[in-house]
Amino acid sequence: MKKLIIILIAAFSLIIATAPALAIDSPICDEIRNNPQLPNVEEALSAAGCDTKPEDDNLTNSSQVRKIANLAFWGIGLLSVIILIYGGIRYLLAQGLASELSLAQHTIIYGIVGLLVSLAGWAVVNFVIKNIGG
Repeated sequence: MKKLIIILIAAFSLIIATAPALAIDSPICDEIRNNPQLPNVEEALSAAGCDTKPEDDNLTNSSQVRKIANLAFWGIGLLSVIILIYGGIRYLLAQGLASELSLAQHTIIYGIVGLLVSLAGWAVVNFVIKNIGG
C-alpha cells in the first residue's frame, strides 16, 4: 500500500509542478508573428498584448512543458512495464508457495497501477496543455 501511495504522490506532484507554465504563450501571438501580410508586426503584437520580440527557439513554452511531461510519463510507463515483467517472473518462479505468490501478485498490481497512473497523468497534462496552454 505504501508503494501505491508513493507512486500516486509522485505522479500528481509532477502534474502540479508543470501546471503553472501552461498558459505562458498564446497561439494568437504566433499567428501574428508568422503572418506575412501584416506591414507592422510590432504594432500588431503590442496591440494584442504580446511580447514584441520573437522567440529565440522554435519551441513555445507549452510545447516544452509537453515534451518534458511526455518524457517523464514515458519513463514512469517504462518502469511500470519493467515492474510487470519482474512480477510475472516472480509469479512463475513462486513454485506454489503462498507467500511468494502473494508478493508476485502485489508486484503485478503495483505495475498495473503505475501504468494506469502514468497513462492518466499523460492524458491530463496533454489535455490541459492543448486546451489552455496552446
